[in-house]
Amino acid sequence: MGKNNAALKMFDALNIGYKPPRATRTYISEIHLGQETVSQCLGSSMHVFLLNMPRLEFAALIPKGDYATLCLLGDEIDRELVTAFVASPEVTQCLPAGWVMPSDLCTARR
Repeated sequence: MGKNNAALKMFDALNIGYKPPRATRTYISEIHLGQETVSQCLGSSMHVFLLNMPRLEFAALIPKGDYATLCLLGDEIDRELVTAFVASPEVTQCLPAGWVMPSDLCTARR
């Protein structure tokens, strides 16, 4: 759930000592690959990555029609981290051969 979710306010009102979790940064982007390429490269399964990369806690590639949704969670997510993630061998094997990260991929940080 999001940091500003109404359910969190309910826990505060219960006076049970609830402490909200530390916020984590997210990065979400849509990669247009075309439905056939998405199907060939990712199939119908979400691909989860728990890589040993500084500032990255969790990442996923999720097939969605003509697109693959790229989700990263971590600290100080920037273009350098996204580029390193996409260039990792674990991720490149899930993308079409020769795929190059578009310059506008890093646009949807939260």
